[in-house]
Amino acid sequence: VALPGHAFSPDTPWQQELEESRDRYADLYDFAPVGYLTLDDSGVVQEINLTGAGMLGMERQSIVGQPFITRLSTGSIQPFLTHLRQTFAVSDNSVTEVLIKAKNAHPRVVSLESLAMPGEKRVCRTVMHDITLQRRMSVALQISRSAQDALLKAIPALVFYLDTEFKFQNMSQAFAEFIGCEPDEATGKTVYDFFPQAEADDI
Repeated sequence: VALPGHAFSPDTPWQQELEESRDRYADLYDFAPVGYLTLDDSGVVQEINLTGAGMLGMERQSIVGQPFITRLSTGSIQPFLTHLRQTFAVSDNSVTEVLIKAKNAHPRVVSLESLAMPGEKRVCRTVMHDITLQRRMSVALQISRSAQDALLKAIPALVFYLDTEFKFQNMSQAFAEFIGCEPDEATGKTVYDFFPQAEADDI
């Protein structure tokens, strides 16, 4: 509303500040390091930032208005629907992991954390974290550990791993038999639990 004798100008300082603040918010939303999206209670995408669209491998305009499950691997559809029901049934955040389909590549592993928003319109805010690299590293570590365990079971030498506090982390079956216990029973114990003081000091 313009006061008498005061013409309204779209370039008033307060309006410029408002527009600048809006632009900064838009940049923070779109280029955040995580995906942000809004879903209704049927799982249809209402809003999504550019980072989230990148995770889904599509343009934003092709995602908004579409069911989120269209971007999921088949095995992740039911876990996502369960996650969505839980989100609207509880007051706390709900968390799950899903696989996002990717063209000519392995699926992305994504963690979803959702919270239902108050109000008549049933929507939830969801944060997407791409945890593909962490999962691959975890699998590689498990494979490496499995290979190490297989080697330690077969090798006839007395081999063991200690941490910086001299606690056993792993050992060959031959060494476990030498100290008179199973490898799992020795994990977390020190050399002083199995050897006299002088020998443990030498080790």
